[in-house]
Amino acid sequence: ALGLAENIIGAATNNVPAYLKDTVSEMENVGTLKEPDMEKLITLAPDLIIISGRLADFSEQLQEIAPVLQLSVDQTDYWGSVQHNIQVIADVYGVDAEPKVTELESEIADLKEKTTAFKEEEALLLLVNDGAISAFSSGSRFGQIFDVFGFTPVNAEIETSTHGQTIGYEGILEINPDILFVIDRSQAIQVDTAENLQLLDNAFITKTNAAQNERIIVLSPDLWYLSGGGLESTHLMIEEINAAFN
Repeated sequence: ALGLAENIIGAATNNVPAYLKDTVSEMENVGTLKEPDMEKLITLAPDLIIISGRLADFSEQLQEIAPVLQLSVDQTDYWGSVQHNIQVIADVYGVDAEPKVTELESEIADLKEKTTAFKEEEALLLLVNDGAISAFSSGSRFGQIFDVFGFTPVNAEIETSTHGQTIGYEGILEINPDILFVIDRSQAIQVDTAENLQLLDNAFITKTNAAQNERIIVLSPDLWYLSGGGLESTHLMIEEINAAFN
């Protein structure tokens, strides 16, 4: 988005969101989202290594190869930390990020104007994975849906841990959300998911307000689970929410 792709000589290329595949297709693979390939990095000799929180434990080792810049998203201040990270990258390379940030701010404002029509409808986000379901709300890993995009979180105490709060069918029906957002983690990490979304096809879920009013929205798993916190990913998230509610 900032026109800096030519500066990237390596990335975790094996499991990337669809919108990044063309960008990284010709780049060297330097490991996974959770474990870097140290030998490859030593061979490439980069001037800078940018990581997220997933690789924080390798920071000291990576520092021996090149300066390390860790850019993570603060879920208690999602949009503020996104802007900060974008500005840090822009400063490193001497480019002006303000027009892109302003454009994205406008998109967020337009979306929030739309979500005011749903202010009375409480929303919950579910992550389905290998036969289990976890719930997420405001201030959580996927809290931008509520804290930035303006949907009203359910009036229930949901843990804000990285992996969410394990929840069963009865619990979902008891909360009875008006809107259900769903992310299929297994599909995001390219595991067979034939049974995952079928978890939501049962008597408890069909009784919820979300199901009754056709407000169960399945989000693109690679976009929401693997990425986020950037100019392009946030733009695509907004596009997807807009499409669902249009």
